[in-house]
Amino acid sequence: MALAIALTVTIAGCGASPHQPTAPSSTQSKRNWPPLLYDFRLQWTAEPGFDLTTGWAVPLRAYLESWLIISHTDDFDAGYPGYLRATPELLERGSTEWARTPYAKRYIRGFKGKPTHGNVKPTVGNEALHVLRVEQIPTGFRAFVCDMTFGVYLRSPDGYTPIAYEYARNSGRADAGNVKTWRIEFSDKTAAAIDSPPQPAGTPTVRTPTGSHDGRVRALVCHRSRRGRPLGRH
Repeated sequence: MALAIALTVTIAGCGASPHQPTAPSSTQSKRNWPPLLYDFRLQWTAEPGFDLTTGWAVPLRAYLESWLIISHTDDFDAGYPGYLRATPELLERGSTEWARTPYAKRYIRGFKGKPTHGNVKPTVGNEALHVLRVEQIPTGFRAFVCDMTFGVYLRSPDGYTPIAYEYARNSGRADAGNVKTWRIEFSDKTAAAIDSPPQPAGTPTVRTPTGSHDGRVRALVCHRSRRGRPLGRH
């Protein structure tokens, strides 16, 4: 199985507005949850007709949740079991191979070193993930997921700071820093067919909040862009 992921920041694609988050439920288990995220949750919703607990939702949630958890903690071991085996090693930044590799393939596993939101601090609140559309493609399926962080904050001794504060202050575009749209494609093609490095053989079991999924991921492609266009409905 191959997985292609594209993340494009867009406001109109999600159709969301800022809101004051509610605190994560105290009854939710913190077992196996990173200490930096004890007061943080990923909350999923979907368009009518898409089941978030079975089928395509399982690998979709497993990958995206692991990627985001790693982003918030700067810890590659914080992803769900099987995530590291299912994703290729990061290339050395600045190396010849890294320079030759399209940007879309450099950060499949996540970001190495400094996390995407600055120094590592406890993250609190709720990150909202909404499945906008899922469609079958000749090689598998494609999903569009809206990712909203209006209700996510970084905690410090001085108080709470919106997670996108630095980006909003520097760019003057708060919405662009808080609303992103992921495009994720799962494919049955082999790694060679999509021109990606092969991964070690094996069938990892990836735990999700709703169970587990056995799936072989040979290669992944990831693209991030802050200059996107509304996805619309096709």
